[in-house]
Amino acid sequence: MLIIPALILVVGMLLTATLVMYARGQAQAAANQAFRDHAMDLVTGVRQSLYANAQILRGVRGLFNGSNQVSRDEFQSYVSRLELSSHYPGIESIGYVQMMPHDQVPSMLDAIHADGAPWFEITPRGVRREYAPVVYLTSFAHFSTTRLGEDFLMDPARRWAALQSRDSAEPVLSGRLVGEDMFGQKDARKTILILPVYTSGNQPATPALRQKALQGWTFAALNIQVLLQGFWHTEAEEHALKMHLQVYDGDTVKPDALMFSDVLGEPETEGDKVTFVVHSDLFEGRWTYVFQSRLSDWLGVSINRDSYVFGVSGIILSFLLATLAWMSASRHQFAAASLARVAQGNRALAEQGSLLLAIYDSSSVAIFLVDPQGVIQHANKRLSDIMLIPAGDEPKGAAFIEMIKPEDQGKVLSHLKLLYQKDKTNFSLELQCVRRDGRLFWGKLTGRPMWSMEGNVSGVVFALEDITEQRAIAETMRLSDNVFKASPNGIMVTDSHNNLIAVNPGFTRLTGYSEEEALGRNPRFLKGPGQGDAFYQDMWQQLASKGSWEGELVNRRKDGSVYTERLQITQILNDQGEVVNYLGMFQDVTERHQAEERIRFLALHDYLTGLPNRAALIERAEQLLEQAKRYNRRFAILFLDLDKFKPINDQYGHEAGDAVLQAVAGQLQTIVRAADTVCRQGGDEFVILLSELQPHGSLRDLAERLLHAVETPCSFNGVTLSVSGSLGISIYPDDGATISEVIQQADSAMYIAKQLPSPHICFAGDIRQEDQPAHNES
Repeated sequence: MLIIPALILVVGMLLTATLVMYARGQAQAAANQAFRDHAMDLVTGVRQSLYANAQILRGVRGLFNGSNQVSRDEFQSYVSRLELSSHYPGIESIGYVQMMPHDQVPSMLDAIHADGAPWFEITPRGVRREYAPVVYLTSFAHFSTTRLGEDFLMDPARRWAALQSRDSAEPVLSGRLVGEDMFGQKDARKTILILPVYTSGNQPATPALRQKALQGWTFAALNIQVLLQGFWHTEAEEHALKMHLQVYDGDTVKPDALMFSDVLGEPETEGDKVTFVVHSDLFEGRWTYVFQSRLSDWLGVSINRDSYVFGVSGIILSFLLATLAWMSASRHQFAAASLARVAQGNRALAEQGSLLLAIYDSSSVAIFLVDPQGVIQHANKRLSDIMLIPAGDEPKGAAFIEMIKPEDQGKVLSHLKLLYQKDKTNFSLELQCVRRDGRLFWGKLTGRPMWSMEGNVSGVVFALEDITEQRAIAETMRLSDNVFKASPNGIMVTDSHNNLIAVNPGFTRLTGYSEEEALGRNPRFLKGPGQGDAFYQDMWQQLASKGSWEGELVNRRKDGSVYTERLQITQILNDQGEVVNYLGMFQDVTERHQAEERIRFLALHDYLTGLPNRAALIERAEQLLEQAKRYNRRFAILFLDLDKFKPINDQYGHEAGDAVLQAVAGQLQTIVRAADTVCRQGGDEFVILLSELQPHGSLRDLAERLLHAVETPCSFNGVTLSVSGSLGISIYPDDGATISEVIQQADSAMYIAKQLPSPHICFAGDIRQEDQPAHNES
């Protein structure tokens, strides 16, 4: 009488336990993957931060490529204008290393002493074939991995990085270094990023040519703890409470290789904490990232609620069905006591049994009973369907362990042993099973003991569910949802009418609009200035013809500010090829564009006057030379040197000298045409490139007006300052066939002009080679 109610109760409890354990297992897998996805996003963010530091070095290299000689004041002024301590807190110092062959050391030291560093000396002392001292150094921190005058190549780690960078012409990280402050305190979480500077101003094509053309290196001393600490509390702020990060130099996790840690000492590892290790290569260096987190921090709040609802509902339903079965059996037993109703009672019992058997066999989960010898004693129809057992061939009498993949059989038998020893009340496993035709599938196997009247385990009731498809679907949905929510880029999905139906947190962060404010609206409400109707018509035409579009446009945030975004739009089609959705992904590239423009400008312009530098002059002159050769044209180069400038620097200081140079630059630009180029060569020298040659008399008239403009006094702190100038003029092709020859002839003519009576103007064509006097610099 009690078998069927007990069986219904057991089956109900097994199904309930299966649902609860399945829900928890899926949530834990999703939490682990979410932790790993966020960790990889943070590794990518760290790489981007280091790329930004490398761009700073490229700008510094541009300063040296753009001038024959960079003074100490020019270097310090350039670096201070970058405001590195505010925008790049991880950079502790910026420096420049000069290559010095043994025979050139005395002359180079004399130049350094004359440039405002009379105390400068190379350390360590000793005779070497070549030296590489730190000539310029701007520091922003108490600790230092490199000191002014220190030979850069004497330290093995820095030497390796310098030679690697020299041959590859790319930035290189030195690896972990020890920094020391003025009190002898040491900090080992340091590294140096180094970039070569070549004498040609351009990158030689082969390593051998790069070795010959090497002038020196620019470098940035990085405090990795400070650099990553700032990144950790900005980019990773929303996840910093969920995970811990440690970064090690190299492949191994050792205390003496630690570069960064967001906690003091080792993070805790007890409880449900998990560890994720990532190895990443960058700039010839290799870092190991160790992420640690508690898995429960990534579980959704709904998992406990769902598990509770599944458990309580299943238990109530199981007891209700068992009670109904028991009540039905009791009624049939009472009816059986009456001989007059035996036949009717038997028919009722048979009908009830048929109904229960129908429910039993129609279950979507395979249910079967196994005796202590491991033989199947009873099974529903679903077991035959899952295992592909042919009709007429019953699973009853077969050894159930043969349904399990051999590699997992030992795991099942160990759980069974615990059930029979009463050390375990149930178990649930996800494992691979073997169908009758030999094919494998993923199954969820749940086992509960069957108790005899004496209190012994008389068998085990198993429930087996084919979860192959569910695993694939769950994995796909989990991955898609994690990518959607965790992506740092903005993501928006519209319907076929281009109305928003979904946005991710990245959309809210970049636009300022919440999900509630955005849903249901056309994305055109984000439109900013800069794009007309023709732009959007072309975008939709490409989207319709190609199925996707990618480009940049200007949009407006909720607070009214505008920003540049990189947007990619893709059509989503149904099975009939009709557009049902549009998927848009975008990122804010405003700051990247601004940084690129600033670095590009500094690389080709003089930081003090804003005029093109020598590199820009050579580039424009080469273009003009090609046109002159093609169309048989002529052009002129004027070399201007200021007279009486050094006394201003000596008497009033470099700030006064800078004011004079800025005033002269402004005056020169008012005289020449827009098509001409005024360049600051360096120091107090200017070069003017005239794109169209004027008659000889007109050139002299222009030269006199330029010298008159130079002599215009300027005021600084209440003091009137004035200079004069000497000007040499050369003409292509009369005075040279190449740009360097024409510039050299103008330079030579300028030195002759200094010796002539006022106005100090000299044409290179008027100089007889045998009568040229020796150059004497002012």
